Amino acid sequence: MLLAFRLSHLRSGGTERVFLSVADYLSTSHGFRIDFVVDAINGQETEQVAREKGYRVVGLGASRSWASILPFRRYLRQERPDVVFSAYTETNAAALFSNALTGFATPLIVTEHASLDEHWAGKPWARRMMLEAIVRYVYRLADHAMCVSRGMAEQLGRRLPQREVGFIHNPVRFAERRQAKDEARRTLALAVDVPLILAVGRIARQKNYLMLLRAFKTLLQHGRYQLCIVGGVYEPDEKKLLDAYVAENNLRHAIRFVDFTNDVQVFYEAADVLALSSAWEGFGNVLVEGLAFGLPVVSTCCNFGPAEILADGAFGKLVEVDDHAAMAQAIRQVLTSNPFEPECQRTRAQDFSEQRIGTRYYDLIQKVAG
Repeated sequence: MLLAFRLSHLRSGGTERVFLSVADYLSTSHGFRIDFVVDAINGQETEQVAREKGYRVVGLGASRSWASILPFRRYLRQERPDVVFSAYTETNAAALFSNALTGFATPLIVTEHASLDEHWAGKPWARRMMLEAIVRYVYRLADHAMCVSRGMAEQLGRRLPQREVGFIHNPVRFAERRQAKDEARRTLALAVDVPLILAVGRIARQKNYLMLLRAFKTLLQHGRYQLCIVGGVYEPDEKKLLDAYVAENNLRHAIRFVDFTNDVQVFYEAADVLALSSAWEGFGNVLVEGLAFGLPVVSTCCNFGPAEILADGAFGKLVEVDDHAAMAQAIRQVLTSNPFEPECQRTRAQDFSEQRIGTRYYDLIQKVAG
């Protein structure tokens, strides 16, 4: 069986990691052949990762998703995938139009990975109206619409009242701890005796890292701490804001910005607490990754994902979006007296294991493929 994942690109984002993880499970456990179909090949590191795993990366030679309609129609006619998973609103629409033009029906599942209201809020009015129209009308052509959290499914369902909208949480692959905390810190040239706060995710407005920096500044009033933000830069203007804040408040000695890395595990091994400061999410993969390493977690209670993952605070501290004082207080509390047992955190993370989530993807594929 051939399964195609249709994305606009293969960069280092969460959606790409999710589809790669699902592909790993389906190819290994069920013998699926996997294609990743993108607008154009552009030499991204994740493209190479996919190839090394034995998957095909197919470029459509399109400058953007809307220009891919006819090239993707040709792909569908030539390759005849059994099922297509598509991601990103405009890419979903283009894929649905391609499918409609083939003259036969390839089962196609559209997926959304970030809260629509918040994600669209900063876009021009005309663009927002176009995206709303896509979701409300074009998505009716899909065999199934799927989100990555219950909250997102409810949000999308209000726009598609006559269609079933499901959700499957994102899978997280677990790695055995390779080294102790002190050893990991020495590997990273971090202070061994200073508590480490870790944030993982690309620098973008969505991640609200300025709020985290404000919380960190407040935290430093109570002692010595160090902060690592790992994931590279997605929005350069946002990075400039963070750099300016760090310089103005003399925080360079305690903060390290780290580019995207395929070996983020060592940072989890070195950390004392994982912090997520996002203004919005679709799920929040890094929370589960933190749980998998037994870390205490402090997160904003943003739309959507954190409250579901942390079971409304049973497995981590939840604070309001933009409340940097509450974030600082919660981080200090878990570092002073951690109420979350590491083994309980790891057990909770297993609810999102690659096998469990991959099985749900497999069941959905069997349902839509008939």
